[in-house]
Amino acid sequence: MPKTKCAIVALLAVASLVICGVAQATPATPTITATQSGALKAQLSSSTGTHWAWSVPGATGAIGATNPVTVTFPAAGTYTATVDATDDDLLNPAPASSSATFHVYDKPTASFTYTDLGNGQVQFTDASTGEPTEWVWTFPSGKVKTQATAPQTLPAGTTSVTLKVTNPAGNSTVTLPVTVNGPPVAVLNIMSTPAAINAPVLLDASHSTDPNQDALSYSWDLNGDQLYGDATGPLQSVSFPAAGSFRVGVQVSDGHGGVATTSAFITVMADRPPLVDFTNSPAQPAVGTQVTFTANSSDPDGHITRIDWDLDNDGQFDDAAGPTATWTFWKAGWPIVAVRATDDQGVATVAFRTLTVTAGLPTPVPTTSVTGQSTG
Repeated sequence: MPKTKCAIVALLAVASLVICGVAQATPATPTITATQSGALKAQLSSSTGTHWAWSVPGATGAIGATNPVTVTFPAAGTYTATVDATDDDLLNPAPASSSATFHVYDKPTASFTYTDLGNGQVQFTDASTGEPTEWVWTFPSGKVKTQATAPQTLPAGTTSVTLKVTNPAGNSTVTLPVTVNGPPVAVLNIMSTPAAINAPVLLDASHSTDPNQDALSYSWDLNGDQLYGDATGPLQSVSFPAAGSFRVGVQVSDGHGGVATTSAFITVMADRPPLVDFTNSPAQPAVGTQVTFTANSSDPDGHITRIDWDLDNDGQFDDAAGPTATWTFWKAGWPIVAVRATDDQGVATVAFRTLTVTAGLPTPVPTTSVTGQSTG
């Protein structure tokens, strides 16, 4: 049965009337709900009451007596709110009180660092501030929704990586270019094999490449012991005192931990090598001027069977064949031209020279590629 209360009401100061009825109960103990409503802001609501008195130590600005109420805070952290909730019962105005502890967030700021582990593997580390609670990484391979990630495989060169962080106050996104060092590609051209005993054989590694366009350094194994350090530089020559098959190798480094090696075998024969040299006319050509190259060759113990030219400095003797060749240079500079003479035993000798090509008068670049021509 509900409890009753009686009130004595004076009526015209003559008589009194006893009024009895059901009394209203004190409001039930309220439940406080705290919801982040923005950076360093929270909306507080009470589950009961018609009148409220809020107390939030550490909050800034005025705190209204409304429900819900929006509160601003000076910094992220944990706060406690207290509310006194009453109803309109004039006979029992005692408030019901409740407290709740909650965390307030500031908006996060996304940031990350990365470490190149080599061989295309990159370790990423979250460096975001502002207490993020969710992370979304976007890599070329897809999305990862954890703060810590396993090493990622990225292509050599520069790739964009994005990190988005979120907390109840908002989100933040950062995209950074990530440069991954790729290993160089070692290229070794043996300019003349077979070769004669004690004849110098030119070794060319200058056409090695690097995906990051790094400057390359070279270390050679010239005695076949598979230990590098016998010589440096992109070009080397080697000779052997006896006939046989001899291994040579080059190690190419990009200065950032990327290393590549390659090797080849040189066949040495008991044969006297051919002799070869060449001239060019004009001696100092201008851009757009046709140049004629003439080879002078002989063989001391046989005869010359083939003359081949490398006129575009790609390490391949495939631009012209025969004792004369013509070529036109379309860029000023110092191109290297080489000729190779091969005798009837297959032994070859290479001669090369650096030309000077001057700017000359402006000359239109042809719409079709220019190839070397040979006569004879």
